[in-house]
Amino acid sequence: MVGAIGGEQILNMGSGCQYVGLVLHEFGHAIGYFHEHNRPDRDDVVDIKWDNVQYGFKDAFYKYTFDEADVQGFKYDLTSIMHYENSAFTNGYCRPTMLVKNDPSYEVTPVYLREFSPQDIQKINKLYSCQTTQLPPTECVCKDKYPKCPEWKTWGECHQNMMWMTTNCPKSCRTCGEPPSDCQDVYPVACEKWGKDGECDNNPMWMIEHCKRTCKECTGPTQLPGTCQDKYDKCPAMKTSGECHKNMMWMNTNCPKSCRICGEPPSDCQDLYPVACEKWGKDSECAKNPIWMNENCKRTCKQCTGPTQPPLTGATQPPIPPLPGTTQPPLPGTTQAPIPSLPGTTQPPQPPQPTTQPSGDCKDVYPDQCPTWKTYKWCEKDQVDYMAKVCKKTCGFCGGSGNCKDVYPQYCPGYKQNGMCTDPNYLDYCKDVCKYTCGYCS
Repeated sequence: MVGAIGGEQILNMGSGCQYVGLVLHEFGHAIGYFHEHNRPDRDDVVDIKWDNVQYGFKDAFYKYTFDEADVQGFKYDLTSIMHYENSAFTNGYCRPTMLVKNDPSYEVTPVYLREFSPQDIQKINKLYSCQTTQLPPTECVCKDKYPKCPEWKTWGECHQNMMWMTTNCPKSCRTCGEPPSDCQDVYPVACEKWGKDGECDNNPMWMIEHCKRTCKECTGPTQLPGTCQDKYDKCPAMKTSGECHKNMMWMNTNCPKSCRICGEPPSDCQDLYPVACEKWGKDSECAKNPIWMNENCKRTCKQCTGPTQPPLTGATQPPIPPLPGTTQPPLPGTTQAPIPSLPGTTQPPQPPQPTTQPSGDCKDVYPDQCPTWKTYKWCEKDQVDYMAKVCKKTCGFCGGSGNCKDVYPQYCPGYKQNGMCTDPNYLDYCKDVCKYTCGYCS
């Protein structure tokens, strides 16, 4: 029964249901709440995939009218203990029955791993006119009993071993009434791995935006009102790598001082290809190929005050960018380098010829040279990371578009061929980095 019926109401939990989250869910029904995804306004937030629902269970997804349901003035809550997970009552492995409309990749945590959300508590207090609006206070100060509690939390023990952890590590598991942090990683599994690989420094702009927690950017912007300041310490480094031009909108908002948009005249002395120009400069291309380099790599070739010598003669083509450690195309039979492996793998999967189709904004940096490089099998072997940057279209490394794209389009087809898209050991990782290839966009 839903709601108080007078006297005692016995709740029976079947075998396999002995989880705190499931018990709280059933108690939620007993005190008067039905499922969150049955709210009258649910179509504004989630999309029900009716074709994926098991036969005989579609009634679990029907919505009420406003005459039948009282939402108590609260907004839709994806974290409510009364909300089903994405694949509840699915008719096939990993087929979603519900997707969040503004972010189809959003994962609604399974009920058995959850507790009452802050809004659940507020709603119950309002329904029963309780005076308190938070969890009961702890006995004294909210402290962890063991120094390793924060570490155990990062391992997922707050959910996997909930009863013991909430008793012994209440501070780390945030069971003392504190509101949950809004500083989260967009890709929790992958961000942790990328952080360990040094990507917060190697690729700061993207990582700060998508992996805030891992990169320790949880304090938020530091810009003062009325002042021209960068929001992040890494802004000067991002400027030197050419991000002010490559990612103008994000950089102008977050790094205005470094990008000189606060009134100072911008310098017209820039490299058109910041990363490549720096490398070509180190390879002495300013001297070997001065006409093209002085025009396209002014900053690297120190041509910022204008030409001070007669016109030069020589090559007028951009240098053919050599790849790391190569001086000529690989010969037939060259041993293929392994691609990055996931934690715990013993043999990295070998990528097949990419099959993804390029999107409209998928272009080659070097359209004339890329087809030739492809014949050297650079799209498949040691140079695959480089080719993913400069020959996306030719190599077929576009990997989707918009919110539906691969982080590693050059490797995802190989992951899929080796069954990692559905392997429980790599499923979460592939959902983060190969959502287009693995079919996790919808």
